[in-house]
Amino acid sequence: MPRYPWFFAPLNHIIMLFSNYCSAIFPCVLCAFQIHICNL
Repeated sequence: MPRYPWFFAPLNHIIMLFSNYCSAIFPCVLCAFQIHICNL
């Protein structure tokens, strides 16, 4: 497992939450953008 700076852990967690709930919160375009960021 690669080791990330401390701020990547909560940031990734937040992105995962947005990706999970984006279909209910964001329009499709922003939802797809969130998923793309998550998959980088």
